[in-house]
Amino acid sequence: MWRTYDEAAFEEAKERGVPVMLLLGAELCPRSRAMRAALGAASGPLGDRFVCVYADKDAHPELDARHRGSGWPSIVLLRGGLADAGPVTSIEPVDASHAAEQILGAADGHGAATGEKAASREASTAAIEAICDMLVETADPEFGGWGARQKFPHPDALHLMLVRWSETGDERYRQTVVRTLRSMQEREIKDSVEGGFFRFATQRDWSVPNYEKPLLSNAKRMLAYAEAYQALGDETFKETAQGVARWMESALLDEATGAFRAAQELDPAYARVNSVEARRGLPEPTLDHVIYADQNAWAAIGLFKAGAVFGERHLVDRGVRALDFVLDELFHSARGVSHYWNGSWNQPGDLRDQGAVLRALVDGVHYAGENRFLGPALEIAEWTASHLDSPDGTFRADLHQAPTAASRRSADDLRYNAVMGEALIRLGVLLQDRRWTDRGRAALEAFLGSERPHGFATAGFARALDLLVHEPVRVLVVGNRTDERRSALFDAGLRPYVASRVAAAFDPVEDSSWTMRLGLQSPPDGAPYAIVERAARTYAITGDPARLPALMTGSERA
Repeated sequence: MWRTYDEAAFEEAKERGVPVMLLLGAELCPRSRAMRAALGAASGPLGDRFVCVYADKDAHPELDARHRGSGWPSIVLLRGGLADAGPVTSIEPVDASHAAEQILGAADGHGAATGEKAASREASTAAIEAICDMLVETADPEFGGWGARQKFPHPDALHLMLVRWSETGDERYRQTVVRTLRSMQEREIKDSVEGGFFRFATQRDWSVPNYEKPLLSNAKRMLAYAEAYQALGDETFKETAQGVARWMESALLDEATGAFRAAQELDPAYARVNSVEARRGLPEPTLDHVIYADQNAWAAIGLFKAGAVFGERHLVDRGVRALDFVLDELFHSARGVSHYWNGSWNQPGDLRDQGAVLRALVDGVHYAGENRFLGPALEIAEWTASHLDSPDGTFRADLHQAPTAASRRSADDLRYNAVMGEALIRLGVLLQDRRWTDRGRAALEAFLGSERPHGFATAGFARALDLLVHEPVRVLVVGNRTDERRSALFDAGLRPYVASRVAAAFDPVEDSSWTMRLGLQSPPDGAPYAIVERAARTYAITGDPARLPALMTGSERA
């Protein structure tokens, strides 16, 4: 089917009165090879309508400069001769499996995008904007955060605001994040002596706190400060996140298991003492020794992010160890993830645990390079889809909950479906597996129109929806695990702030099953390389760590 880009191809097209269909690709680009194979399988109808030409962008840099568009593979219909060929139309394929249909539709003058997909995207965008407007309008204009009496930090809302600022440049979002983070770290809600944060404040200026220091809310605040440091460069945000990590290790870490206990309860008299030396003479705070799966998953997520952003590998390793304990003691392929461990596993099958652990496993691949987490990630995804599925596309909260009507869904139903939906979308994007992106999409879109009564739980929902509207950048690094150049590429792929990104590094030998599945080729000259993709296109292939951050941020805005 495939002709070379030469005069003979254009002469044949002229004689037959058909366009040349040019497929421009890159040899190291899995999407290009998949597209070439898929279109080759449709050689009959395509060959009847076009003269089909394939050109490699490295062999034809002039074609790459002229017809590449926003990435590879690029498909252009051309008329004319070799010297003066002009484009009839450029085609943006959704994926290889439907490309032939799209090309034939474009040639007939109509697009292949469905009204249903466009309406879904429009509804998601409207929901995100409405939730963001609500958060901005209800935020405290002086001290940040939300609430006039009891004030909680709502890290999911801060995360959403930062993402939307990155995507839109709306200063209201950035100002809300900065005002909240700075106020919290300067006020009584932060333990300025031993690090970490108290659970909530009873006054709008973040004073008179409740003196419990829970793992979950501290892990999420550490993540928020690390994200804000990465995006905004404020050194105080870095220091605060590092302080949370130190406190978690010193106060909540269970050395025997490598996991974190649930909380530390401080007596008010102890909490108000303003030096470590003075506190040493007082009774130690009470600990909640229970180890929860979802809380340790969020601790791992925060540690992965902080360790990668700050270049502190020991934090990443600490997150890996905590997640390993969850897999070893709280996960079983037949029962899913159990909720807590107090010497043995308890309460299997809650959605909150499946979603948080799945998200942590994907982040473990992304930040820690632990590709061994992909196997259990797929097992949890399969278990959840099999055991917690509801007819309307949502997931049930646990094994005992009956499917819930839209009017009776709780804020927790929304919150836990958002976490699972986001985790499935990230897994699907990472593995280019439409089954998981579509399943995550279904769980989220089932809540559209019924999310508004659920208050701040909608922030995490909007953040997950945003992955459907602004597809994540995907960065895949291929090279020998021991090659320092691969490590440099992988680190460069994690360094800049990108609102939505998934990343992984693969060794062609050690990870051969995954490289085959993803269509990744061994480096032709032994030099590691990185592929930058987004949606259905590859935007860059490079072996230069210095260039990678700019290529990533450029593809995010494409």
